[in-house]
Amino acid sequence: EREGNLERVAQIMYGEQPAAEKDFAMFEKKNFGGPATGVTTASKGKKVAKGSAGAGAGATGAIAASERFLKESVDKEDVAAVVVQWTGIPLKRMLETDTDKLITAFTGLSVNTPFGRIQYRAEDHQSTLGGFVGRTRNENGKGVLVDYRYIDGAKVQPSAADVKKWRNTD
Repeated sequence: EREGNLERVAQIMYGEQPAAEKDFAMFEKKNFGGPATGVTTASKGKKVAKGSAGAGAGATGAIAASERFLKESVDKEDVAAVVVQWTGIPLKRMLETDTDKLITAFTGLSVNTPFGRIQYRAEDHQSTLGGFVGRTRNENGKGVLVDYRYIDGAKVQPSAADVKKWRNTD
């Protein structure tokens, strides 16, 4: 397209790509029981309908979507499952979006990071994650941090009593 070769673009978009997608769909159906639910095709941007080919094994010997060893996309449950392993928060709690439930989930949460363990304080829900402090120097037109050090947030945060006093929560 960038080169202005529109004839070649049309050959790819309307000839080669649909043929390749058709061949792939036939291969997937034969070997894995059909396309995975929710797969987006590259050329058309359409999602395959749920319950399409591959929903169950049946007499054809096809493999059910739930039994496949690979998924074609990552969804929020997959991401949540990884975060659950890191944090120990139950999956059901991880997927909730209600504000009060999120506050409850983070209250007292403790997480390992490359810089050590951080915690979300129960009193004010603030993280003890620290930061790098230093000077910047111009190197080849870019700012570069020099003479820096990491400061642990737990050591510089105000106390819970000070926060309560400043918020005046009578």
